[in-house]
Amino acid sequence: MKKFAYLIMGEYPSVKEGIIGEGKARIVGVPTLEDACETAKKLVEEEGITCIELCGAFGPYGCMKVIEAVENKATVGYVTHLSMQKELQQAVFPNDLRIRQALPEDLPRIEEIYARARAYMKENGNPRQWGMTNWPPRDLLEKDISTGRSYVQEGPEGVLSVFFFDMGKDIEPGYTAISEGSWSYDGPYGVVHRLATDGSAKGAGRRCLQWAMAMSEGHLRVDTHPDNKVMQNLLASLGFDKRGIIFVEEDDDPRYAYEYNTSV
Repeated sequence: MKKFAYLIMGEYPSVKEGIIGEGKARIVGVPTLEDACETAKKLVEEEGITCIELCGAFGPYGCMKVIEAVENKATVGYVTHLSMQKELQQAVFPNDLRIRQALPEDLPRIEEIYARARAYMKENGNPRQWGMTNWPPRDLLEKDISTGRSYVQEGPEGVLSVFFFDMGKDIEPGYTAISEGSWSYDGPYGVVHRLATDGSAKGAGRRCLQWAMAMSEGHLRVDTHPDNKVMQNLLASLGFDKRGIIFVEEDDDPRYAYEYNTSV
């Protein structure tokens, strides 16, 4: 028999639960993602819940973490909205941040964000990563946009983050030659490059990576400069492992290669 649970994440002081349909369905309010994972695991193991639906606040990353928590023993999905309701959704949830593919008209703002990122890197002990070559160049950004691999994070005030994302089997040639280590997963993976934010929203970079972690189904690779301590700390906090050394096209400096792999 199918049994359902709908989890709503919001400003609840503790986990709150309601039962409907003679126990065939439950509505549960949870204050945090950690509470949601613990609750979902309990519902599956102790109550026999087979289908879990999550409110839109979970997003793809939250959905992935709940799937991990229930060990893939129940179907898990999350609510989203059609693009035809974009304006209404933004009016109802004015402070929400969303990730979408970048458009040609975003390019001036994207370039502003990268200029700010280069200045920030220089001020914080990392002048070489993008500063030496004024990376990334406009033609590369235009290519990223035209091929649908440039993504932006957008809030009430406009675009505040940008990054490159792609996924597939051996999609990053520069990752083939890795020294002082090896990759732990040989199947299709996602890759993030050129992640930058304008610094206006705390945790913006983290949310971009979490989105990519979910979109790549738990197999994501990222590289960063040895001087980029901020990114190294962020990747470590998200569960990435440093796998070795690779080199990139923009300069001759080595890069630390990081991997997020839920199969390990």
